[in-house]
Amino acid sequence: MPSLVGSEMCIRDSAWPAPPQRPPSDPRAAAPRPRPGDVFVSRNAGNLFDDKVGGTLDYAVNHLGIRLVVVMGHEACGAVRAAGLSTSALMREPPHLRAMLLGMQRELALCKESLDAIAEPSTRERATVIANAVGQARKTLEDPLVPAKHTAGKLLVVAAYYEITTGLVQFIELPKDTLVA
Repeated sequence: MPSLVGSEMCIRDSAWPAPPQRPPSDPRAAAPRPRPGDVFVSRNAGNLFDDKVGGTLDYAVNHLGIRLVVVMGHEACGAVRAAGLSTSALMREPPHLRAMLLGMQRELALCKESLDAIAEPSTRERATVIANAVGQARKTLEDPLVPAKHTAGKLLVVAAYYEITTGLVQFIELPKDTLVA
């Protein structure tokens, strides 16, 4: 059973090995070499959970039997930075990119007050990437096929932050109100 990676990351092995360390759509870092069939990767800028990612998740859950989904943001994420631009600046972007960034902006607005309270820029950027990954993991848990498998312990959904400069991955516990009962 593979696991879904990148935007989502999945591992095939029933022993639940540690997921490969790989950012969503950023080619700056090398990833470990899993065996063919071990990892199913769906990558997109900003980890945005939309209908296409939902379809990919449905395929991976229903046809591949994935057991782990890792929504992984990464250091210096350009999509998260772009989502922080003014709405007027985003309106000048091409239609698909504009829609993606405005969607990310709406999600990040939910925690804007706490993010704005962080004075140090690199700490705020890291917290924003993590907030985005947690928000998209929450959306993953809302996918119609996920709650029953998650509740039954057959699928685990987690958020993570990949630090490109060191290769370290920090797994983030989802807030309790995010988890499906």
